Parts: sequence; structure tokens; C-alpha cells
Amino acid sequence: MSVSAPPAAISELRERIARLEGSNARIRAVLSFGVATIDRILPGGG
Repeated sequence: MSVSAPPAAISELRERIARLEGSNARIRAVLSFGVATIDRILPGGG
């Protein structure tokens, strides 16, 4: 039999995860290929 966590505990864990993800986010430079068909598909536009 499984026991589910209370909603408050789940909410707290989600907030902690969001803070961890936010602090480790990096801004990356993007180099486009100069081909619109390809650049549109790639993350960050190239």
C-alpha cells in the first residue's frame, strides 16, 4: 500500500526544485547557421 505525501510537502518540494533550477541556469550564446529553415528549428534560433 502506498502513502501519498500531503499537498503542502509536494508544493514545498516543487518550490525548492524551481529555486535550484533557476540558480543553475546559464545564458548561452547562439551561433546561427544563416539558413532560416534550420535556425527556426534549433533551440535559441541556431
